[in-house]
Amino acid sequence: MNPKVVEELAANRDELIELMVTLVRPQMMDRPEDERRQLITGFVHLVEAAARGNLRPRDEYLELVIPGTKAHGFGQGDVVGMMVQTAMALAAVVSRESLPWCVQFCRDYTVKLIAIWRTA
Repeated sequence: MNPKVVEELAANRDELIELMVTLVRPQMMDRPEDERRQLITGFVHLVEAAARGNLRPRDEYLELVIPGTKAHGFGQGDVVGMMVQTAMALAAVVSRESLPWCVQFCRDYTVKLIAIWRTA
């Protein structure tokens, strides 16, 4: 649990979502903005849950979304590229104090994402 990250994410949630909607634009993701916003909002909520110490939403999200993403023709490079964009947006709205937690979260998220990708 990281109360500082929880506090910062709550205070900057709207800014983070808007930044991610702007930055996370995979070339193959031909989706309306409201669908992308919904996916991004779900990601922000799972980051907040992880900061509270609950990794279950992260794991459930990845196990649901990654096989579907792969089935829809996204390449692993597309998905990892989106994770880089996501991580950069997250880093832009947290303090230096919270940055190590966010870096570790994004690393762990990406490792789990790739492991699920390989078996999907």
